[in-house]
Amino acid sequence: MPKEVIVLGGGVYGANIAKGLFDAATAAGKTLDLHVTLVTSRDDFLFPPVNIRNSVDDVASWYIRPYDKIFASKPSAGKVVKGTAVAIDKTAKTVRLETGASLRYDFLVIATGQIWSAPNNPPNDHDAVLRYFADLRAKISAAKSVVVIGGGSVGTELAAEIKDHYGDAKRVTLVHSERLPLTDAYVDKFRNKVRALGEELGVEFIFDARGEDRGDGTVLVTPNGGKAQQEVLAADAVFVCLSPAPNAAFAPPEWRDAAGRVRVRDTLQVHGDDAVFAAGDVNSVPETKQAAKAAKAVATVIANVTALAAGDTNARLRTYGPGMEAIALSLGTKKAIGVVPLPFFGPTLLPGFVVRKIKGPDLFSSKAIQAVGY
Repeated sequence: MPKEVIVLGGGVYGANIAKGLFDAATAAGKTLDLHVTLVTSRDDFLFPPVNIRNSVDDVASWYIRPYDKIFASKPSAGKVVKGTAVAIDKTAKTVRLETGASLRYDFLVIATGQIWSAPNNPPNDHDAVLRYFADLRAKISAAKSVVVIGGGSVGTELAAEIKDHYGDAKRVTLVHSERLPLTDAYVDKFRNKVRALGEELGVEFIFDARGEDRGDGTVLVTPNGGKAQQEVLAADAVFVCLSPAPNAAFAPPEWRDAAGRVRVRDTLQVHGDDAVFAAGDVNSVPETKQAAKAAKAVATVIANVTALAAGDTNARLRTYGPGMEAIALSLGTKKAIGVVPLPFFGPTLLPGFVVRKIKGPDLFSSKAIQAVGY
């Protein structure tokens, strides 16, 4: 009887892990006896970095794909279950879904990501997703003034996309609690360049302050130093792009840290259970959470699950650890900037033409959707 692997989450990490395990089990000449079940709440795979572009320009055809092809080459070795995990019984080795269904596992991979706000919180059903982004585009189109609260990568790219698309027709203000865009995970030289490119587009920045959407067409801006210099911004549209929360409330409390993330060792196995792994945004690895980090984490989980499933007790499991931070930002269709760590040189800026070349005209979508067989 094949070993049952359940992968929770059909995003970038979950879909790639499920596809990789399926490919390992079904490859010609392989004797690995696995069955893979991918549990996802969505009808479709989405590549979140493109949600931002899709909020101003209809590019749904680039990156929204059903899961119908992910296990199509051998349906007996894998299946997709639409559902949401609500509880895990670590003793019985079962996952309970919101439907009441219970799924048994030999190995479990948690890749449920984080809980975001717009534009990264679309609904689950296919038609509803398309309506969600159409409504976002209509909301932005109708607005004369837009305020983005939170200047991480999502907020910064969203503000830039709106200004790039609409130019002087929109006033776009970004309110960020730090002194520069993004966080101090990145060098000031890079962050200052991001600011300069945003200002070239016409984005207005308010730093060292926090924004509060008051729900009445205004945003209350409070400087970090106190309330003495508060100001109120008019806003036809407000987007709150603050740090998301890990999507792990269904996991046993002893598996989670104080921030709610699933605690893992360097093998990405959960503390206290060798048969359970957690990958991506949901786990406790101290790093900036990005889709771009998926390749190494995915390879780590696939290698370790296949080694354990094959019964190789002497296998040296692969390890994963945070490295120096890198990022590539698309600031609309014409501007981009990145930073990567290079040996001997340290953090090195990537000019816009290099970032655009790496991401391609579809922002890496054609590569991303290969996770589900497209």
